[in-house]
Amino acid sequence: MTQAFRQTVQELWQLAELGTPQFAENGTALLTFDDVALVLSCAPTEEEMWVTAEVGPMTGAQSGHPDRLHKVLGLSFAFLASHDVLVTLENERLCVSGAYPFKEQNVHVLSALISDVVSATETLKRVMPDGAGKSLVKQAENLPLRQDLVVFQP
Repeated sequence: MTQAFRQTVQELWQLAELGTPQFAENGTALLTFDDVALVLSCAPTEEEMWVTAEVGPMTGAQSGHPDRLHKVLGLSFAFLASHDVLVTLENERLCVSGAYPFKEQNVHVLSALISDVVSATETLKRVMPDGAGKSLVKQAENLPLRQDLVVFQP
C-alpha cells in the first residue's frame, strides 16, 4: 500500500465523515455505498486507485444465454458515454470498476467515480439472472404501494 493510496482513502473517509479507515491485510479498504460493497485497492503500477464492485455470478450457462449476454454487453458499452467504468468478467463474476489516478488529487473526482461504479453496478444487478439483483427486488416488493407515484421504465 502506497502513501498516496492511504492518504486518498483517509481524505475520502473524512469527506464522508466515516472516521478512520480500516485497511485489510492485503492493503485494500472496503466501503459500502447505497448497499453496494466497494473494494478500494492500489493498482499494481501504484499510480491509481481501483474502485471495484461485484455485480454477481455469471456462470457458463448464464453467460451463454444470448439475450442476457447481449443486454449486459449493450449496457457496458452504454456506460462508456456517461460513466467512467469498465465492466469485466472475473472468474465467472461480473464486476464493475473504475480507476482514479492519484495525480488528480481531488477527492470529489473520486466521489464521482464511486457514484459511477455504484450506479452501473445497480443497473447491471437489475438485468442479471436470479440472485444478483434479488435484494433490490425484495426491497421494492416490501414497499407499500403509493397511488400518487408514477414510475418510468427504460
